[in-house]
Amino acid sequence: MNDSNCSATSAHMMSVVDVVTVTVSLVLCVVICAGNTLTIVAVWRTASLRTVPNMYVVSLAVADLLAGVMSLYQCVKYLPNMQKIFDCYKFMCLTRHMLLVTSLCASVLTMVVLAVDRLMYVKFCLHYDRMITPRRALVTLGTAWGLAILGGTVSLYHNSWDNASHCTMFQVFTVYLQLYFFVPCFVVCCTIIACCYCYIGSISYRHRRDIVRQEQIRTPNIHTSRLRQGWPLIQMFILVFGTFMMCWTPCMVALALGYTVGISTDVMNFLIPLAVTNCGMNFVIYALKNSDFRRAFKQILCQSRR
Repeated sequence: MNDSNCSATSAHMMSVVDVVTVTVSLVLCVVICAGNTLTIVAVWRTASLRTVPNMYVVSLAVADLLAGVMSLYQCVKYLPNMQKIFDCYKFMCLTRHMLLVTSLCASVLTMVVLAVDRLMYVKFCLHYDRMITPRRALVTLGTAWGLAILGGTVSLYHNSWDNASHCTMFQVFTVYLQLYFFVPCFVVCCTIIACCYCYIGSISYRHRRDIVRQEQIRTPNIHTSRLRQGWPLIQMFILVFGTFMMCWTPCMVALALGYTVGISTDVMNFLIPLAVTNCGMNFVIYALKNSDFRRAFKQILCQSRR
């Protein structure tokens, strides 16, 4: 318990900003939890979906589900008198931030692993089943989750709680942890995801170009616009990487500004739900756009309705 924090904290009622933040977080929590729970149940109940690539999708769904639940836990501090409790008790304050960071780290690292797995599938399609076995996939996912837990729990023993007046991320987390650990890790993850999907796109484009050339040899009058059929691959890259960057970049930029020029806490409170939104978009990108998952979703929902 921090006596200086308690003495500097007073009870407060919910402001308009707090109400809006809570409402947005509640909506995100419902959407994220419903979509990712449906993904997990679909793989559990559908034998054809129990494949090695879908192990990564399930891992991502579990991480996003935890992030959705943790976003609801973030809203507790906006309730009357709850901010005072978080400001007074170190364990509750640090746990509040640690659980959200751990779940988001697990989500991002699983996206990196998923991108690398798709690259392996495209690059070594004939040897994929021999190279990526279920056991190796479990080891890879276990490593990713271990790194996420390690990175998320750093704040428990490396923090600025003794000098903090309020339980906010800027005051509780140290500048070294935020700027020199989280931000560089985010840049590395973005680079790996972008390189993987760009390389997948280039491989697919070259294969399609070779197919068109072979068809032109057999049928000289064929139109070269067949190459434009690779546009869905570009759309997929824009959807995956563009959504990831749109949701995460504002939060990371605000994080860097918060420790340099300064930024309002209310701005950060709005940007964190934006980062959590990526957890809901993952359900759309990796599950809802897959025809096999859609059929499984339809069967599950129809059975539930009956």
